[in-house]
Amino acid sequence: MEMAAKGESRPKHLPQPHAVDDDDDAAERTKNEGEEETITVMAHVRDKMIPVHCGFGTQQVLWLGHVAIARFDEVQQRGWLELGVPVKMVKDGKEELRMADIICDVLQNHSHVYITTSLDPTSHNHPG
Repeated sequence: MEMAAKGESRPKHLPQPHAVDDDDDAAERTKNEGEEETITVMAHVRDKMIPVHCGFGTQQVLWLGHVAIARFDEVQQRGWLELGVPVKMVKDGKEELRMADIICDVLQNHSHVYITTSLDPTSHNHPG
């Protein structure tokens, strides 16, 4: 085990004690205020429902489609080889989304999005 410095008995890799200062006020610390604002979308691709964690959802809806298609192939994450690209995305089985829409503007946490792909154009992957 490597020692920190000559004459010291504390190993180098162990954390050093925290210095207490007057500005260290634990009462001012809060949990991550944005953690409840994150969005997970339930993407439906063919017969699979794929949860896609979108963070704050600042990406375009097109990104969501590409991620869901890639994750359709659970082993190699290369679902586009079988499915192609997203050509239509429908929110909650009712409202068609535009590919350039921003996720946080059009979807809420746990929204369901049904994706039709370019290599499966006859797919009726969404209800109704």
